[in-house]
Amino acid sequence: MHLFDIYPQEGEKDTVVWVPSTSGSFKIGQTWHWLRRRQDRKIWHRLVWFSQAIPKHSFISWLAVLNRLSTRARQKQWTPTISDTCILCNGSPETNEHLFFKCSYTRRIWQQLSSMLGIPFADSWQVLLQWMGKKLRRKSLHNLLIKLAWNAAIYHTWLERNRRFHQQLFKVESMIVQDIQFEVRSKILGFSRPNSSLLPMGIACKWGLETIVKH
Repeated sequence: MHLFDIYPQEGEKDTVVWVPSTSGSFKIGQTWHWLRRRQDRKIWHRLVWFSQAIPKHSFISWLAVLNRLSTRARQKQWTPTISDTCILCNGSPETNEHLFFKCSYTRRIWQQLSSMLGIPFADSWQVLLQWMGKKLRRKSLHNLLIKLAWNAAIYHTWLERNRRFHQQLFKVESMIVQDIQFEVRSKILGFSRPNSSLLPMGIACKWGLETIVKH
C-alpha cells in the first residue's frame, strides 16, 4: 500500500492512532515494551531478584551469574603478565566456577551452609544454579532462607577476596559463616510476618530462627 492509495473519509474527523498500543492511544508503558528487546527470563532470575533480598548481595550475585565479576582470570585476559591464581586458596586460576564453590576455602563455607540449610551439597556453579532455579519456585521460609544464604555466600566470598587483595586482611571460614548467619537471620527477623511454614525446627535452630517457627 502506498500513501497515495489512501483516501480521506469525507465527513469524518482525522484521528491519530498509535499502532503499538492496543487501544490506539499513546502509553509510555506499552511503548517501552514495544521498543525494548524482549528475552526469556533466565532460570536464575528469582534467585537473585526477589522482594526480600538484600540489595548489595543481589547486585554481586547478578554480576556473578552474568560472569561479569572482575576475577583474576578475566584480568589476565587484559594484562597477560599478572597472575590469575586464586588469592583464597593459591591453588587454581580464579574464575567464577572456581570461586563458587570449587575453591577449597569457599567449598568449606558452602558445605557448612548447605548442611545448615538441609540441602544437597554441590560445588558446581552451573549445577547449583539449575538445581536452585528449579527447586526454589515455591514461596516458603525455607526456600527464602536458602536464597538469602546463597546470595550472602556469593557476596561474602567476593568481599573476602577483595579484602585479601586490597587490604591483606584475612578471615577464617567459620567467621564468614557467622557473618552470613547473622545477616540472614537479621533480615528474616526484620519481617513483620515471616511465613514460617515448611521450615523444619532443626534448620530453624541452626539459624537462630526457632522463635518464629509455628508449632
